[in-house]
Amino acid sequence: MAVANLLKLAVLLIGFFGYLTGSQQPSEDAPSVVHNYRNKRSIYLNAKAPILIAAYITIPISVALPALKGRSARSQTNYNVTQVPYSYDDPKFASQLQKIDVYMDYLEIPDDMCRQRFICEVASSPTAYSPLYNVFKKQLSTEMEVKKSYSSRYFRYFNALQEGKRSATEHADDKSAGCRVLYGTCPNDIEETINMDVLHIMQFLTQKFKIEFADTTA
Repeated sequence: MAVANLLKLAVLLIGFFGYLTGSQQPSEDAPSVVHNYRNKRSIYLNAKAPILIAAYITIPISVALPALKGRSARSQTNYNVTQVPYSYDDPKFASQLQKIDVYMDYLEIPDDMCRQRFICEVASSPTAYSPLYNVFKKQLSTEMEVKKSYSSRYFRYFNALQEGKRSATEHADDKSAGCRVLYGTCPNDIEETINMDVLHIMQFLTQKFKIEFADTTA
């Protein structure tokens, strides 16, 4: 169903593009109707000129993230979010944590250590894992002070994002190497956790259209 939702999105985009560039333009044998034809359409496109669709297309996260679900459920550790000793949720970041929980639930990543590894690896290659990086960066970027305490769940995720950036700098040949060392007790790397084929489709669509992801329901 998740992949089907993404395919439906692709069909809609293709249909919209086809409507704009469709074969309703008059033939050379009917030059007298050109003026009337252009008046009937709110958008006129020259098929030989570069095309830019300026309108933003919003994809609900509830559609995008489930479509990316990979094989993460096949192997998890016993370090579940609710079982981390002495862990607490900083109330200052309750909203961000709630959204991160929703995202991770969509991707079926219940394990706290695997969540940290996932965020770290996403941050180690922002371009390769776009638009996932922006989705999590939005919740882990703040002007408020983040108390350095590994008991704080928000700090663990915040720190994982920073460690991903550091790993990319220190391991140019293998950007996520630092993440595997730090969060090695999680058995899943990111390419097992998400469906890379679906991610590549999403990246293709975002390159061709102005697409943004929103915390809305489908």
